[in-house]
Amino acid sequence: MHWYLVGLRKYARFDGRARRAEFWMFTLADAAVGSILFGGALAIALNSDGGYYAVRLAIGVGFAVYVLATLLPSLAIRARRLHDTGRSGWYICWSLLPIAGPIILLVALCEEGTRGPNAYGPDPKSPPWPGPAVDPAAAAHPFGPPATSSPPYASSPEGQPVQPYAFLPSGQQFGPPVTAPAAPPTAKQGRASMIAAVAMSLLLLVVCGGVVRGLVTRASDTNAAADPSAQIWSKPQTGSGPDAGATGSRESGSEGPGPSTYPAKTIGDLDRVCNDDIFYPQSPKRSGKAPHPVVVLVETGDGSDIRVRNGSYFFEDEGLTEQDTAIWGSDDPSTVQLVACLDRVSTGTLLRKCEYGDPAPETVSLMRADWQLRIYEAATGVKIHDKVMTGDEKKCPYSVRVGPDRTIYAEVSGRSLTQALRKYVKK
Repeated sequence: MHWYLVGLRKYARFDGRARRAEFWMFTLADAAVGSILFGGALAIALNSDGGYYAVRLAIGVGFAVYVLATLLPSLAIRARRLHDTGRSGWYICWSLLPIAGPIILLVALCEEGTRGPNAYGPDPKSPPWPGPAVDPAAAAHPFGPPATSSPPYASSPEGQPVQPYAFLPSGQQFGPPVTAPAAPPTAKQGRASMIAAVAMSLLLLVVCGGVVRGLVTRASDTNAAADPSAQIWSKPQTGSGPDAGATGSRESGSEGPGPSTYPAKTIGDLDRVCNDDIFYPQSPKRSGKAPHPVVVLVETGDGSDIRVRNGSYFFEDEGLTEQDTAIWGSDDPSTVQLVACLDRVSTGTLLRKCEYGDPAPETVSLMRADWQLRIYEAATGVKIHDKVMTGDEKKCPYSVRVGPDRTIYAEVSGRSLTQALRKYVKK
């Protein structure tokens, strides 16, 4: 952390030299901070199914700002590291050459610096160099020609005593006093660096865990969608009625949905896919080239299992042409390949009070809520998606249906719902 802060303080200093420890510790800390920001955004995106839009945006913008803010310090410390090896800062341009260029630059950055001063400044590993700046092309005597021996005390022409010479380390001539080397970092600085390193390591572990979990979840969803045989079905039993005994329990794992003996006549018939473990073999299968039309059925919340078809507003980012409507909100059940069931599963604290004046002044409470989104293939009954989403539509809706409790619940936003459905509809 000490070297990282040193690199930031030398924000745009392209002159001077930087030892290997200064360069590599700064690079390591810079990579760790960037990885935490980028990995955090990626982990949230993989695990949120389109939710937490504000959080993802904030982390993404933070990552972009951090990269731009550390661009100059990163270039400057590379130039100083190259100076330490006796090379010009323009040596960085080797990185523009494909494949071989970055390798050449990496080897140069790993080399040990030149001993003693060079054309770019004093040796950062040595104590501050005494005396005036030294020409690197000078002879082997960096302090000038050896001085002739003289007594440590002398007198000036006026008879005044002269300041005694200071003795340099053994083997050197007399000269100006040697400046003591800089003191090493204190124990307090060492403890702070250790705490910062441990904190960054823990954050990296959390971020990596989130990314891995999101990738595993996505892989599971993909495998389930690609392998219809993974769903176990039961044969329809005999009995009265067109679908008597055709339902099965999806929770038990031993039985699956049963087929309907007649095709869906209305969009409302597809509600049986959500409630009754019924599928419609007469419907088009989700195979072949995308898109795959979907219908979204939302629980009304009045205690019954009857759902209503979501309107066309939720997929406005995809377009509102007749073709878009036929894909995302068809009125014709014979074209629907996917049935999405959205049910409220839990409620939370109060978000805000919403006031309405028509048909009469009314104040209702907008509460937090979680919703379960399940997606089934209409022709097979295979569940290809099942995940709880947070109601992220936290503004008061334009119009509502209010029950006796005068309470409404935050719904899943159209953008989040479209994001969750897109990979099944468009792929």
